[in-house]
Amino acid sequence: MKKLLKSIALMLAILGTINSLAANTNPTIDKEAATLINESNVTFSLDNASDSKAFNNVTYNGVTKMIKIDAIGNIAFIEIKNETGELEFMMPVGAKILNLDLLDFTKGNYTVNIKMQGKDNKIIQSSLVKAF
Repeated sequence: MKKLLKSIALMLAILGTINSLAANTNPTIDKEAATLINESNVTFSLDNASDSKAFNNVTYNGVTKMIKIDAIGNIAFIEIKNETGELEFMMPVGAKILNLDLLDFTKGNYTVNIKMQGKDNKIIQSSLVKAF
């Protein structure tokens, strides 16, 4: 039963992502990236600098190896893909604060998609580089 509920939640999240991506047909020109965390072992950057207004704060704790994302609105879900595009992690969130444990990931480059809850269901695209 637990696996069935997880599968249903995953399918709904994926379908929501597909629908919101398909609805956005306006091209974005001259996006400028914004680096929110630039530590020796971790870099977290937004693909579009204007997306930084969706967050109160994004911090990295070098002791616990965790990234804390404090959003202005609720985060619907997070999706993390590795360098080859394989899904590494996907989780519904439903809160304004998300703690991401980097010990769950191997050294490498990742694409992080954060879907925000709201009338536009914005997907914020970012990159994560873990060097440990």
